[in-house]
Amino acid sequence: MIKEFIQYEQALAVKKLGFDENCFGYYKSQGKELVFIKIKNSIISNWEDSFMEFSQCSVPTYQQVFRWFREKNNLYHFLSPERNNSRISASIRKKIITDVSKYEFWCIIEYVRAKKSSPYNTFETHEEAEFECLKKMIEYCKRDFKRDVV
Repeated sequence: MIKEFIQYEQALAVKKLGFDENCFGYYKSQGKELVFIKIKNSIISNWEDSFMEFSQCSVPTYQQVFRWFREKNNLYHFLSPERNNSRISASIRKKIITDVSKYEFWCIIEYVRAKKSSPYNTFETHEEAEFECLKKMIEYCKRDFKRDVV
């Protein structure tokens, strides 16, 4: 179940970008320990809650973060099986809707490349591809969005 949650560094980064949804757990000791809420019907709303210590940060799931990127930034991650489903390619795309025509189109922001040497820069696992996509989406949101104006 732990692999469902994003890593500490990315949790801090998305919080700084404005992610403030409820989470079922948090990191403490500056990311060294992942703690899940045991109290019924209790969730941590964000990392600035008064009961959280400075070294704690609520931790969203990959699903929560990718939904947040879609809803708030029109950013999507695309994963595609390659070469008989043995490898996975990944890209980050933005849905753009023009004001005049109300047409929407997809702009490929970046092809996400595997760090280690691999055929066609693809990934071995779905989890590895998602992790790299998340890092690229965070990087993109930190940049200036003015270039995306249509």
